[in-house]
Amino acid sequence: MGFLGSLMIAGILAGFVFQYWDERLFAGNRAQIKRWLMDWLGKGLILPVVVWVFVNCGRHPMVPPLVRSVIKSKLAPGSLGWVLAVTAPGVLIIATYWTTVSLAWLFTQLIGRHGQWKEHLVLAGVWTFITALPVAAVAWAGGWPAAGLAGIVMWWPIVHNAKDLLPDQRPTPVYARAVAKLKFGKYGEAEEAILQELEKFEDDFDGWLMLAGIYANHFHDLSEAERTVLQLVNQPNLLPGQVSVALHQLADWHLKAGHDPLAARRVLAEIGRRLPGTHLARMAELRRNQIPDQAPAAGGEAPARTYRLPVTEEVAPATPTVNHPKGDHHAAAAAANALVARLEKDPNDVAVREQLATLLAETLDRPECGIEQLQLLLEMPAAPEGKASQWLARIAEWHIALRLDWDTGRVCLERIVREYPMTKEAFGAMRRLQMRDMDVKLARRKPRALAPKPGATPEPG
Repeated sequence: MGFLGSLMIAGILAGFVFQYWDERLFAGNRAQIKRWLMDWLGKGLILPVVVWVFVNCGRHPMVPPLVRSVIKSKLAPGSLGWVLAVTAPGVLIIATYWTTVSLAWLFTQLIGRHGQWKEHLVLAGVWTFITALPVAAVAWAGGWPAAGLAGIVMWWPIVHNAKDLLPDQRPTPVYARAVAKLKFGKYGEAEEAILQELEKFEDDFDGWLMLAGIYANHFHDLSEAERTVLQLVNQPNLLPGQVSVALHQLADWHLKAGHDPLAARRVLAEIGRRLPGTHLARMAELRRNQIPDQAPAAGGEAPARTYRLPVTEEVAPATPTVNHPKGDHHAAAAAANALVARLEKDPNDVAVREQLATLLAETLDRPECGIEQLQLLLEMPAAPEGKASQWLARIAEWHIALRLDWDTGRVCLERIVREYPMTKEAFGAMRRLQMRDMDVKLARRKPRALAPKPGATPEPG
């Protein structure tokens, strides 16, 4: 094989090794990639080739040439043809040895960084057994010059399949610094911190929604908040649930910060336009119907009219609570006994059982007993229309707020969405589940942002 052919194969092997190092360890870190190219490529590949040429081109008897085929050729020692002839096999041999060492070193670095050494060693043992025969055949047929090629045959499947053992290394945005700035009232710095993360992760849903929230709640700029949300929901890769959450949040800001029900109705109508015929569109329409179709009266004061919106953060109560102070347990117990006496006469009295459940859970601090009473109502064969979703909403709230059992409360909320999709309780349950998932995402990112940065990856050579 000529010099150009050997050089081309060496370049292919170098690119092959670089790709695996970049995917498995560098993860796009430009500084590490540059250092690797300058250091390990130079020391491990280029320098040995230079030494090889020096040894094989030397005429002194203390440094005899190693390439016997060149010695027997008619080329003049020291000529360009002589140099290229002795360099070609050297480049090929050194490139294969260098590739083998690089793959083996990468494997050790993967174990050192990610742990799981038992799984990696089992993987290496399995693939060594599988490739033992072809490795031995290559080494026996080519002798020591082919040992590097035999090493590639052994190490390549090991490193390639080690990817399945690695944890998910996709980088994610970290908003811990922005959250800290918000807590200290430094809203401008929080905005800057979020924008810095969005420069690296342009399509991050949570970041854009957090930024819009700063505009609405802290800068009192609802027009900028709406512009940000509309740009967000126009992203092509956004899920329908994310579109719904963003627009519902914008409607909340119009109601709470802007006191503008007309703007809130307009935003909720946008959900139906973007997601026609979907469950999300129906839930938005239900909420929209609960909002008055008139703006507050001119002159500053809003009309003395109250209206109920579907719940977002909290699940709405199913029945009016019995008015007993929490500390007056004697009066509450007496009222509970009276309700129990009435139920003994008529076990199917829905209103009385509802009052008893509320009294037990919210006044007597016995939520388990209150939940049990509502469960009895749910098992009634002919429950009043529209009551089942309210009872489930109340059960979910008691599990979450009184028993501090989010997992059981979540099951109840999911059941509301699944079995009673056209009710306002279903909208509240869906909204609460979505907000909970967003809070969990943010909470998971905070420790990662506060953890010390890992040290520089040791490199071969």
